[in-house]
Amino acid sequence: MPAKSPEAIQRKINNRKSAKDIGKEKKIAGLGGTPITIIYGKPLSDTLRKERTEYLYDLMYPTRHIFKSSGRSKLTEAEAKEKERQRSKENYRKIKEARGEAVRDYIRQGLSQCQTPWYRLWAGARSRAKKGNYPFSIEQEDVKELVINLDYCPVLGIKINWEANKLEDNSPTLDKIVPELGYIKGNIAIISAKANRIKNNATVDEIGKLYCWLIKTKAHQGFTQSVPYNHT
Repeated sequence: MPAKSPEAIQRKINNRKSAKDIGKEKKIAGLGGTPITIIYGKPLSDTLRKERTEYLYDLMYPTRHIFKSSGRSKLTEAEAKEKERQRSKENYRKIKEARGEAVRDYIRQGLSQCQTPWYRLWAGARSRAKKGNYPFSIEQEDVKELVINLDYCPVLGIKINWEANKLEDNSPTLDKIVPELGYIKGNIAIISAKANRIKNNATVDEIGKLYCWLIKTKAHQGFTQSVPYNHT
């Protein structure tokens, strides 16, 4: 097989570069920028290509530059990464504060919808319903109505921990009041993880029998009956 001539090799390189340049200009146009006309096989010069790349990045990341008081200087790549890391860290801090201080302020602070507790409870329930083939017809607003102003577990009276990063006894969970009915409006409640484990899929009659057995067993062992918690 004869070797390709230098002209053919260069022509192939130019075709490849010009194709990339054309694709970049299409992206610029899609982002609302002003594209330039490029002929296939005639790539941009290295200087102009760098300028167009910077222009595309400016359209994709409008806030990637910061301007110092001493002059308009761009961030280096390392500085940009560090700034992005700090921004993510600050956003996470705001999320934790919003959970702990006032859940109802999530929307006011403009935080992402997927970061709200009602979305996470709703999305988790949707996933479980899909795996367990349960009925599922609730909306995020249905869960949000339960989350707002809820500070204590309605079953055990313990304070709900909205800041927990892992499942704990006082973590919020979305419960199906009557398990076989699934996640439908009027059949859901937010209770603590501990209360949910106790309830599980038991019926009222089964929980009553468990309660009677525990009282009977404690009496046999010499324990006194504790006063039931009044959560009304």
